[in-house]
Amino acid sequence: MRPTDLLVLAAVLLILSPAAHATVESTCKAVSLYTDYDFCVKTLQSDPTSATADLRGLAVIATNLSSDKAVEVFAKIQTLLKSSQGKEERMCLSICSKLYEVLIRDLNNAWSAIKESRKGDAMSAVSACFDAPSTCEDTFAELSFTLSMPSPLKADDKDQEQLCSLTLELAHFGIRATKKQQLSSCSNKTQWCMTIILCNLRFHVLMVTMTIECIEAGAEDAHGVVLAALIDGAPGLVERLDLGEDLRHLVRR
Repeated sequence: MRPTDLLVLAAVLLILSPAAHATVESTCKAVSLYTDYDFCVKTLQSDPTSATADLRGLAVIATNLSSDKAVEVFAKIQTLLKSSQGKEERMCLSICSKLYEVLIRDLNNAWSAIKESRKGDAMSAVSACFDAPSTCEDTFAELSFTLSMPSPLKADDKDQEQLCSLTLELAHFGIRATKKQQLSSCSNKTQWCMTIILCNLRFHVLMVTMTIECIEAGAEDAHGVVLAALIDGAPGLVERLDLGEDLRHLVRR
């Protein structure tokens, strides 16, 4: 890894260390690669307790806000279903309704896991939260090809995705898992990690960090499967970050 990359990584890790003083501004700057800085600051500062919260506290706040948004969208869908006249639109809204119902449950599970510092469970639950807004939009997008029907939930789904993204990043960096929790998480969720690595390109950087944490904790079964998937599934990222040799060395450990 190049010296400049190491300096950047060290600065980010310092800001995101759970033991460090977590101001909203510094935290949002550190996670701005995937979450809009202004959106992050505005969202977190909407809760007065964010001023004194640590990183895990900010993750809890983000989860609460994401859950509140999901409940709001679910209620909006029920209203739209009552007033909808077209069979196709009702079908799309019904699908979105079921997706958001599952989303609310996933966020409740994520909230409990974050509060209890169960990092693997928290990451798994929050990662699943992207299904609702993205699949909901895909459902309307498919319909628009034949009926030119725009999604009435486009803005809501976009906000929900941003909230899920923010929650995921804060949950990852804000939870200090014990070695026992890391081992359990890596052992039970190797296949989940591999699926996320291959299917969600935007979170490869987070998966690199999580995988290295698993290996450092001593999870032998994570070496080959997850890292091989990372090397094969994200060659562009590995090459760009100059991580290829480092990752292959870890696989051989």
